[in-house]
Amino acid sequence: MSNFQASFQLADNIDQDKVFLINLSDIDKRLDTDYYRPELLTIEKRVSAKATKKLQDFANTMASGATPSVSESSYYADKETGIPFLRVQNLTINGTLNLENVKFISHHVHENQIKRSQVSDIDLLIKITGVGRMAVASVPPKGFIGNTNQHMVVLRTNDREKSRYLANYLNLDIVEKLASRRATGGTRPALDYSALRSIPVIENINFEVHEHDYLCIVGENGVGKSTLMKTLLGLVDKKEGNVEFGKNINRKEVGYLPQQTALQKDFPATVMEVVLSGN
Repeated sequence: MSNFQASFQLADNIDQDKVFLINLSDIDKRLDTDYYRPELLTIEKRVSAKATKKLQDFANTMASGATPSVSESSYYADKETGIPFLRVQNLTINGTLNLENVKFISHHVHENQIKRSQVSDIDLLIKITGVGRMAVASVPPKGFIGNTNQHMVVLRTNDREKSRYLANYLNLDIVEKLASRRATGGTRPALDYSALRSIPVIENINFEVHEHDYLCIVGENGVGKSTLMKTLLGLVDKKEGNVEFGKNINRKEVGYLPQQTALQKDFPATVMEVVLSGN
């Protein structure tokens, strides 16, 4: 009897990112179908091909905290006497902390029960559980001392600039998809430490703009769009790396219209004022 080998092919009118086939040999421990979605597999392969390291290579230590019992009033304190206790809602996708509505814990709890999750201004904070966007990352402001609960991890790089780069990297939409792909838990997704450590990291991200290119820089408030333009034009100092112009381009000849300048505090103008200013 000859061996029978089945062959399957999806119709062209089927969305193959929602309905897809996968070989048994390609199944890697996970049985949830979204893990093998073609779009995510493609992103994983492309990023991994460019990545030089994984997140684990930047972690000297990793720790997460706990939520002190609210029934023990002595565990908590006011703003004047307590230590900031961070929660997931304090993380933002622009890489900084939103310190509104922060709770405060006592110094005793900070130094004893959850000493392992103490946070300093050089640490990287990453969301590991909860609905919505996964692996939201932020770096505390300079001089910050605090603590955190069990829904985020404190990744200690021992280097503030390195933490800031990783926060911006993890907050990229394409990298968030890699993090979400690694999450488990169904209605309440979670990233375990091994999954978080496995995220590929591309270092020293660069880009080029060529003649006749039309480039749009988009993003939410505070992500660095204006800072990027000012850095390209030498209006602010770069932290590292190089900005190179083609030999036929003079930086001083590049036009730049800022949102506001020190001499134009009343700008933007009204529609009528704009019309009246024209010829």
